[in-house]
Amino acid sequence: MSLLSLSSRQPDLLAKQAPPDEFKQFPTVPRLNLEAPKNAAAAVPHELAAEGSRIRNKVADYINAQSMLAGTAYAEQLI
Repeated sequence: MSLLSLSSRQPDLLAKQAPPDEFKQFPTVPRLNLEAPKNAAAAVPHELAAEGSRIRNKVADYINAQSMLAGTAYAEQLI
């Protein structure tokens, strides 16, 4: 008598081939097609805070404004 015939454990359930109908998933809620940005990681909180926004101050804009107000020597000292 072999040791496997004396074993009382259940057969492996994962070894059985399951019918393909058991694992079909159906969405319960339809997905809305919004006009929002698709990539949430690259979305900016406001359009004025975007990288290409003209209202957003940059370091070069600040130095140019300081050179117009106080002169080129002061702007070069800032750099």
